Amino acid sequence: MRRLLLPSLLLASLAACGGGDPAQAGHDAYGSGDYASAAASFREALGGAQGDQRIDLTLELCKSLAHTDPAACVAEMRTLDGAADLRVSDYNVVVAELNSAREYMPAVDVLRMAKAAYPEDDKLDALIQKVGDAAASAGDSDALKALSGLGYVGND
Repeated sequence: MRRLLLPSLLLASLAACGGGDPAQAGHDAYGSGDYASAAASFREALGGAQGDQRIDLTLELCKSLAHTDPAACVAEMRTLDGAADLRVSDYNVVVAELNSAREYMPAVDVLRMAKAAYPEDDKLDALIQKVGDAAASAGDSDALKALSGLGYVGND
């Protein structure tokens, strides 16, 4: 019994001192709406990440940045777009996050990347429509003009 108590106490004290998993801290902060802390934790977690783990953590970072620094979100997506084989769903999750943060022009920027990679994807067309409808409701004429170049026609 005593053998189990000491390692358990050690793990608890490490977690209390910040020795925990930065990716998990990022997920926890994101879940509580603390997007700045989430972004910082995901940046820390990216330090040793490679391959698919790096892609996944960068996407999580982008979701956090959508709320705190949309331009940095787009920059991170550009880096990923040029360096990794992203799936349509990867673009979709970031665009959806930017849309929920009411950051329509950055969402358009990521949609442009996605359309360049997947020009015939119906899911992207539906997402363009969703972002366009939200931008129309918000009265964002710049985003609407940019979205028309991606095929948005509105709900006339």
